[in-house]
Amino acid sequence: MRYLPLTILVFLFTVSNVQAQDCCAGFEAAFTYYPTQTENRIEFEYTSSASYDFIVWNFGDGSTSNQENPDHVYAAAGIYQVCVVIESNDGCRSELCYEVAVEHSDDCNDFLADFLWSVNPSNSLGVQFDNIGPLPADDYIWHFGDGSTSNDMEPYHAYAEGGMYQVCLVMETDGGCRSEYCREVCVEDPAPEPPTANDCCDGFEAWFSYNPMSVDNGIEFENLSVGDYDDVIWHFGDGHSSNDENPSHVYDHAGIYQVCVVIESDGGCRSESCYEVAVETADVCNDFLADFIWNENIDSLGIQFDNISQGNPTYHIWHFGDGSTSTDAEPYHEYAHPGVYQVCLVTENNDDCRSEYCRSVCVEDFNPCAEFGVEFAYSEGWNNPLLIEFDGMYSGFVTGIEWDFGDGSTSDAENPNHEYTQAGLYEVCVTVENGHGCTAQYCHMVAVETTPDPCENFEADFMWIVDFENGGVHFENLSTGNPTSYTWHFGDGHVSHDEELTHHYSEVGAYEVCLHIENGDGCSAEVCQMVFLPSYYFYLAPPLGVEEEVSQTSMGAYPNPFEDVIRFSTPINGMLEVMDVQGRTVLSQTVVNSSSINLAGLKSGLYLMRISGEGTSSTIRIVKR
Repeated sequence: MRYLPLTILVFLFTVSNVQAQDCCAGFEAAFTYYPTQTENRIEFEYTSSASYDFIVWNFGDGSTSNQENPDHVYAAAGIYQVCVVIESNDGCRSELCYEVAVEHSDDCNDFLADFLWSVNPSNSLGVQFDNIGPLPADDYIWHFGDGSTSNDMEPYHAYAEGGMYQVCLVMETDGGCRSEYCREVCVEDPAPEPPTANDCCDGFEAWFSYNPMSVDNGIEFENLSVGDYDDVIWHFGDGHSSNDENPSHVYDHAGIYQVCVVIESDGGCRSESCYEVAVETADVCNDFLADFIWNENIDSLGIQFDNISQGNPTYHIWHFGDGSTSTDAEPYHEYAHPGVYQVCLVTENNDDCRSEYCRSVCVEDFNPCAEFGVEFAYSEGWNNPLLIEFDGMYSGFVTGIEWDFGDGSTSDAENPNHEYTQAGLYEVCVTVENGHGCTAQYCHMVAVETTPDPCENFEADFMWIVDFENGGVHFENLSTGNPTSYTWHFGDGHVSHDEELTHHYSEVGAYEVCLHIENGDGCSAEVCQMVFLPSYYFYLAPPLGVEEEVSQTSMGAYPNPFEDVIRFSTPINGMLEVMDVQGRTVLSQTVVNSSSINLAGLKSGLYLMRISGEGTSSTIRIVKR
């Protein structure tokens, strides 16, 4: 189904009124834009503080969008005049245009440094850094922010003390690409551990913590003492005490209190710990906030004010900005003239809480035709090019619709379908009206064809997957439209005319692969994708320090490559080990015959799995996606 080009929405009937004051001051469009890693793709960001009701982008190549922050892919590089238009229901309008340069990316556009980090759970000063850059590098250098560096791809670094460190990763390739990424890493000092009990009274120590309660002046105490004690007593600093293990206490007044816990044992051990505890009374006015919204009466200069204040106020006073006031909770106020008025609401309650909220309210004469308009889109019907489906797009409240299809036929449907008797070029018009005497019309030339385009659904497409078991990259043809010839360009100088095939690369890297297709009706199409080969694609030797074993005993593993869980079968009962490319054992457990293991915690990459026992062993390579 094809959609023919549309023009920008045109309002052929508008009504304007001279207002007493400009309500559009500060209503200005603004935007910025950024190139992306995708070829010819630009991200646009609306940056104005003006609040709008309608927005439209014109990208300079015939394409438009109503999104606030759209992105757009251009068909070719070049200079494009990009404009954003904003409008409000109050009749305000603003337009801003820039010339945007769309450039082809170079070979280093996708070469970006990036990393994540995680704290060692057993030592909060130790940090593991994980490189997540999309492409491999030939050289890495890490700056950990404490004067230390590393050239490992994914280093582990132990800091001497806690703090905020600026960590930077610099990546370079032999081809001249360079990328640097920095971020702040927060390293915390290990939390102090409670005292540990020793023999006799040496480890007999009182210790506690406390937290405020939801009740005013309430404190919860937790006994963290160590040692085998028989008695405990709390002194809350206000003359009260308790023998509870973990008491809670409500103070009469806010203040600073010396709280002590004493523990004693029948063997004569005694320990006491005291802290100054700050008891604060909650502010009853913290959540007492004045607030309101407003709605304009479309038939007059009246404004309905809706009170949305918090904290259950018992008194209200409104100042409407024209000298008038009201003590109603939600008043309706009629202004004498249009303009911008500073409206303030003051609220109070019986607890002496007070709050005031002010905002500017724009009062305008009602223009029933200001936002009234229409346009439409259309498309060919399924398997019938003479049938045209129309999609009306209406602005404002519509009470009457009339379509003129240009061949003498009409319709009052909202989204009509019309079948023409013959091909041709027809001027189609839609006219709308509302109950306030406003009308709007939109006309567009519609081309009706009888011969379908033989190449309409002729599209090239393919998918690819790295074959880690047999080597190479498998390419699967997904093209539509019954092509009869295929030409593959693999990005390394090799070409093939097979429909589907597996291609073997000689070097790791990123390759642009293109598929060109044709058929006997003269249709042709082409699609290109980037194929990325990971660094372990040509890994032929076992991990460092691990000698790969050859055994008569065979072991099978599937699926391989795997996502999280890998299943295996082996006649050996013994010890299973999984090792990474550095020869480090990441898993070790006893297995019996066939089983499965969950390796969801491992990073993607190549690993070696070995089972040994009963005087023999078997080793295979496995790949985690």
